[in-house]
Amino acid sequence: MNAGILYFYAKQQSRINPFIGFSGFNLTNPKETFFNQNNPLPIRTYAHAGLRVNISELLYVIPKVLIMNQGNAFEQTYALDAGYYFKNDKFFLLAGFTYRAADASIVYAGLRKENYIIKIGYDFNTSSLSSASKSQGAFELSFTYLAGKSKLKEIRNCPRL
Repeated sequence: MNAGILYFYAKQQSRINPFIGFSGFNLTNPKETFFNQNNPLPIRTYAHAGLRVNISELLYVIPKVLIMNQGNAFEQTYALDAGYYFKNDKFFLLAGFTYRAADASIVYAGLRKENYIIKIGYDFNTSSLSSASKSQGAFELSFTYLAGKSKLKEIRNCPRL
């Protein structure tokens, strides 16, 4: 059993749209087992928060943090996403940076047009394994289709001053 809650202030005309959420997984302590061993799966928790900051009608940034915990495992991720809307061509140029504490840094760039998002990123190894990987990372490519969403509508975003 899993449960979660999310608050997002989604008023388009607002300059700042904060969000905060919390999720719990494996709330009934299920047993993960091979060979009939008793291996209870610990509860996993996620807490995340951030802000969508509409700098202008066309430009936004989203600083955010994600904290995860399960048993003895603990992870923190800090990120900054940005988007710029090209009105005439009706697409977003996307870019971002993510730092996964003591493990990796990721940079990406991409495009969003209607229901399609394509991104290319590079994952830099910053952990103690960087000597084994010779500090090399990996390219990552993602393609997303947002099903059920209608085409982007022309919405004027008039931030409060």
